[in-house]
Amino acid sequence: MASGTLFVLGFLLLPLALVSMLAAWIDGRLPYTGAGLLILAAGLIGYVQLLHPDGGHALADLPDLALGIIAATFFR
Repeated sequence: MASGTLFVLGFLLLPLALVSMLAAWIDGRLPYTGAGLLILAAGLIGYVQLLHPDGGHALADLPDLALGIIAATFFR
């Protein structure tokens, strides 16, 4: 996968992780799924930053990357 795709995927998993952790906390359960998603999202974002030590992708690049991935997927 391209580094931009991994970057966007990491940021898409973050809200899912937070919602899952919040739901588990409200139900009185341990947040295994939420913690796993959070580790996966942080790992993806960290991996992309390691691939590009000169700066790579910034948070401001996220909308352009996401729209580029959508355009590449649907308008080939």
